[in-house]
Formats: sequence, C-alpha cells, structure tokens
Amino acid sequence: MASSSFWNKKKVFITGHTGFKGSWLTLFLTSLGAEVVGFSSHPPSIPNLFEQGNVAKECITIHGNITDYDSLFHALKQHNPDILFHLAAQPIVTNSYKNPIETFKTNVLGTVHVLEAAKHIDSIRGIINVTSDKCYENDGSGNQAFVESDRLGGFDPYSASKACAELVATSYQKSFFRTNTQKLASVRAGNVIGGGDWAEDRLFPDVIQSIIKLWNKQLTIISPSTNTPYESPVLTLDSTKAVNKLGWTPKLSTDHSIAWTVDWYKKYASGENIESFTRQQIDAFKNL
Repeated sequence: MASSSFWNKKKVFITGHTGFKGSWLTLFLTSLGAEVVGFSSHPPSIPNLFEQGNVAKECITIHGNITDYDSLFHALKQHNPDILFHLAAQPIVTNSYKNPIETFKTNVLGTVHVLEAAKHIDSIRGIINVTSDKCYENDGSGNQAFVESDRLGGFDPYSASKACAELVATSYQKSFFRTNTQKLASVRAGNVIGGGDWAEDRLFPDVIQSIIKLWNKQLTIISPSTNTPYESPVLTLDSTKAVNKLGWTPKLSTDHSIAWTVDWYKKYASGENIESFTRQQIDAFKNL
C-alpha cells in the first residue's frame, strides 16, 4: 500500500490531472500528504470528476497542452517536482478515428515533450509514464493475458499511438535515463472503473452488464451497426511482474469495484455531497 511516510511533502507533477484518472490520482496522493502540481487542458466532459470532486482546491493547476513544449518545460522548471506522472492523452478509441492526427500528436509527440522536458529538470527522480493495455498487438481472441514482453502493435489509431508512446519511453529510458539519477517506468493500465467517468465509450460491456444487473434494469441494444469503428473485443493483462517485483496486490475484486462505482453514481444522482463521498471512498480504500 502507498505510504504516507514516502509521499508526505513530496512534490508531484501530474500531466492530465483534470481527467478521470488524473483527478482520482490527485486526490489520492494529496490524501497521503503529497504536494501536487497539475498540467492539463480543461476537463474533458461536463460533468466531470475534477469539478464535482473539487479537485482544484487540493493542487496547483496549470492549464496547458503537452503538445506545447515550451509551456510544459516552463511549468516543470518553475515547480521543480520530485516525481512526475504522465497521464495526459487523447484517451478515446472512437475519437482517434475522427482525429488521428491529433491523437498521434498528443499521445506520441506529447510523450516526447514530457520526457524531454523532464530530462532537463534535475529535481525529478522518478517518472511514471502511463499508457494502455491497448498498446499490444491483439488478435481479439482472448486466449492470451498480455505480459510486459509481448509484441506491441495497434489496429486503431489510439492503440497504435499508445504502442508508439511505449517505444518513445523505451528509447528515452535506454538513451538518457539508464545511467542518470532519474528513473523512468512505464505503466500499462487496463480498463479503469470508478465514480466520475463521463467520457464517451469508456466502460467495457461486462461492467455495463453488471451495473445494470445491480440496478435491476434490462439491457436493450439500440441500432447495432456493422460500421462501428473497430475496438479490441478482449483485453486481459497478467500482473505477475507487478506482484513479484513491486509487492502489489489488488485491494478490490471486480465485484467490489463495480459495487463501489455504482454506489458513487447513486450518491451523485441523489444529490449527496459527492466531494465528501469521493474522499470517503479514498479513505476506505487506504484502510483495506
């Protein structure tokens, strides 16, 4: 479990802190005593967790875009963080079909900008590059749980951009961070659920089925189309390396994660103080 003794007073810089994952990460780290500076565009949806959870009061927010190297470098130089989390991205598969240039520019060139800027900030000791399980070459069969050494690839522009971002991170790690005091790690996140995710096309089908079951509703498929942009139907990750090397273990089962997520949205829909409830869930998670 993350330790307050480690994170207390640590200066943490997060790109993409106004997004769903970034907002939860900001709240979690500040609950451990970290001092967070966030660099991000404005929240990606209305409503959004950043505003509903009043995340802004917990951190310093700098509005910017990782495709603008100069503004990113200036922000890092101004605040001299100890640790950098890179989460900023164009995160939606279907949007990558509509805007492939912007997707590759943000997810690939943006990652280059973040790592290049971090290379010149001596205070930074750790860099965590967050990508996606979609970075792997996937035949969609579901016969394989991907491990870190599996082949990278990508059918759709989003997946390909994340595979490219992994290559960028590997290049920087081997070229610049191998003998440096700065350390770089890449984290390939699977599908993430939780309260406050209003992005389109985000939740995968079995989660939706489970939520509907909990709410005792019936699922009706409206206007299925064979022209729907391709997405990998099955994505499974093998977390053995994280368990063995980092001592990581999951704190919540899938069923409990779904129940917590449903509970969050029920509280939001009923008009309860969602800022307070979000922090209650973080405290409950820390005590597991």
